[in-house]
Amino acid sequence: PAARAQEPPRGRGGMPPGGLELRRELFTPELVMRHQAEIGLSEEQKATLIREMQKLQSDLVPLQFEMSEAAGKLTDALSPARVDEKKAADLADRLMSLESRIKNRHLALMIRIKNTLTPEQQEQLRTLRRKQGDGGEADDRPPRPPRGPGMRPGGPRP
Repeated sequence: PAARAQEPPRGRGGMPPGGLELRRELFTPELVMRHQAEIGLSEEQKATLIREMQKLQSDLVPLQFEMSEAAGKLTDALSPARVDEKKAADLADRLMSLESRIKNRHLALMIRIKNTLTPEQQEQLRTLRRKQGDGGEADDRPPRPPRGPGMRPGGPRP
């Protein structure tokens, strides 16, 4: 729960939304960590990735606090029976701007990850990812519980 509150907005596959092309070309920290032995990640590369991920976290925490505050203000502005459209639009713009900044930080991290990896390591990760699924859709998500008729995320319906 506390860790989940610090997670940035993500699209499918744990990456910022942006299409299948991004998922094919970039690598999430989770994917690299999971396969560090298979790709022969060096100690120097590992240290670089740890530094970059720590930098991202220190950048994200203040943005996430701002985003939470902006979301609360927007919710408050939308709650009356009559909504001040200009105020709500301004608050929504602020919230979307913060979301965009967070996504940009994630994209920058994944670019730095790719630039840290050798071309051979990148190809190994692509191959490992293909073996797991369809090019990036499921690489970094935890397995989902089964769903179907009578099921909901928390389990069967009472």
